[in-house]
Amino acid sequence: MSADITEWTSEPAAATMDFDYSGDRALGRRGLRPTQPRVSVVVPAKHEADNIREILPYLSSYYEVIVVVSEDDHESAEAARAALPSAKVAYQTRKGKGNALACGFEHVNGDVIVTFDIDGSADPHEIPRFVDALTKGADLAKGSRFCPGGGSQDITQFRSFGNYGLNLLASGLTGTRFTDLCYGFNAFWADQLPMLCLPSSDAEGPQFGDGFEIEAMIIGRFAISKAIIIEVPSYEYDRYYGETNLNAIKDGFRVLGTLLRDRSHSRQYRTLAKRLRTVGTAVGKPFWMLANPTTRALAAAPSIPDFPAEMQRTLESVWEQHVQVPEVTRMEMAIAAAEVGNNILDHAGRGRDVRIRMQVWVSDDHVRIEFTDDGLPADMDLSLVRMPDAMAENGRGLALARASLHDLSYAHAEHGNRWTLVSRPFG
Repeated sequence: MSADITEWTSEPAAATMDFDYSGDRALGRRGLRPTQPRVSVVVPAKHEADNIREILPYLSSYYEVIVVVSEDDHESAEAARAALPSAKVAYQTRKGKGNALACGFEHVNGDVIVTFDIDGSADPHEIPRFVDALTKGADLAKGSRFCPGGGSQDITQFRSFGNYGLNLLASGLTGTRFTDLCYGFNAFWADQLPMLCLPSSDAEGPQFGDGFEIEAMIIGRFAISKAIIIEVPSYEYDRYYGETNLNAIKDGFRVLGTLLRDRSHSRQYRTLAKRLRTVGTAVGKPFWMLANPTTRALAAAPSIPDFPAEMQRTLESVWEQHVQVPEVTRMEMAIAAAEVGNNILDHAGRGRDVRIRMQVWVSDDHVRIEFTDDGLPADMDLSLVRMPDAMAENGRGLALARASLHDLSYAHAEHGNRWTLVSRPFG
């Protein structure tokens, strides 16, 4: 069934978004990396006093251990000081695992950062594997329960299926093959922190990246920047004490949103990574030592308009008005809109300012999104768009959009471009 586009033009849009995009940002540099790095283990520990007492002593041999707790969690803080007197206790500024990690990263003085869950699921004896992968040339050593040598006692069939789907999507969006996206046992060089652009601990109110999506954010940004990633086999054990704070469905959608959002900023992360790899390598010191000692190790990234977030808010306002739109249609349109929007920024802008308008209509059985912009012409034939090889750097965005839609069309007019996205029928 094909949607009659002409019959919608006289109807008012359910939502309209106007967005002005200008420029990219790029800062950062990297120093030489040591062959015997100092390892900083960052431990998010929300109400984990019982596990801290049992497990923290196993981390005593590392250069520093930073345990991050909430301000009101006095029991976990005291347990950390008693179990490992040398540990630093840091306090998170907002809620969520992502905020806890970002706050912990600000206290890092070592060369390598290991993110370690203290619930008993991760084996501290595996940490040398991760460090070895880094000293052999990796930017990120990524723990995997699903590569040869890995495994899990804890993951359910439902979570395993969800992880598999997210892995496929992540591989398509970033051009990097993953076996395990949503696993919190990872290690990377501390000089990479500026490239990650994590939410500032000083920001007020909840931030995107404060929750369990932090692992996908870190891994995805490494992949987008074309970093060297080595998967390290890891075995996940059952939680020792307590119950998990993970919500598989809600947090799975947050991970999906993270992947789509970060793909639209791919140029930014690649530029940052390139400068980290090429500038200042003769200094012989890690990046954080190049700053004034009185400045914070993890500086807040410059504030720029967030096009993916604005698109998401626009779509959410539409779904609130039209509750009859199924979840699968909402997800497909979010994917397609993110990919087309990213294409507009990459090609219509090409380093120059561009003004974009997004309008959304809902009929009885279709959703239609229309993008107009005043940028350069796209100069493409959508009928020729195909999904490239999984390792290709470019070219998969519009293929993903087409696969999610009933119809995708493009036209160039005198004053700009028009993209029309029509969902599959749902009536």
